[in-house]
Amino acid sequence: MMNLSVTYILLNTAVKLIQHILKYYFQQSCWAMGATSSLADRINIKRKGTWPSAYLSVQNVIDCGGAGSCYGGDHMGVYAYAHEQGIPDETCNNYQTRNLRKTPNYAMNCERYKLIDARYKVTILQDYGDVSGRDRMKAEIYKNGPVSCAKMATKGLEAYDRGVFAEFHILSMPNHIISEAEWSITEDGTEYWTDTSPLWWNWGWARIVTSAYKGGKGNWYNLAMEHDCVHGDTILT
Repeated sequence: MMNLSVTYILLNTAVKLIQHILKYYFQQSCWAMGATSSLADRINIKRKGTWPSAYLSVQNVIDCGGAGSCYGGDHMGVYAYAHEQGIPDETCNNYQTRNLRKTPNYAMNCERYKLIDARYKVTILQDYGDVSGRDRMKAEIYKNGPVSCAKMATKGLEAYDRGVFAEFHILSMPNHIISEAEWSITEDGTEYWTDTSPLWWNWGWARIVTSAYKGGKGNWYNLAMEHDCVHGDTILT
């Protein structure tokens, strides 16, 4: 049985398997970014970092997935779309920071992309589902790679630039989706998650306390990031 108390570091492996999420300004497409990033990272892990690196089309998800728009959405819906239809590579439809569903691009990008060019590989999920809770998240990340999680983005978090973040809230209302990649422990024994989001100024990476913080009271300090997490089992094609 896996010892979930041990540190699990994936970001510093010899072969770079984890990608940074594309910077997007004045948009609320984090639900698509966080989910596709975690799925692409899982593909790269399964491929053991071989070229080309997986990078899924966020624009296709926004326009065709039925899970949201540039004004917000649901990351679970991204996994449902990948499971039922599949998500093509970024080269099929580059991210344009706008909704294109009601434009001429819709028919090409959502109805006929599989027939236009066979070079556009499609990522399909064997299964997907909720994986919330500290121990379940650890077990899933250790076994298969990053998961996407919802958390509350606050002004304090947006100003984050180093260290391990903790901010007390009686009730956290998640409004942002990130890709959760690993966990570790500081020298003073503080356990933390490492996630990636384009909002964080520390090259996209942020460290935030787990629910084990302050003797198990960490859910009041980690912006509810262990309450709504999703995983997907990718099929290599």
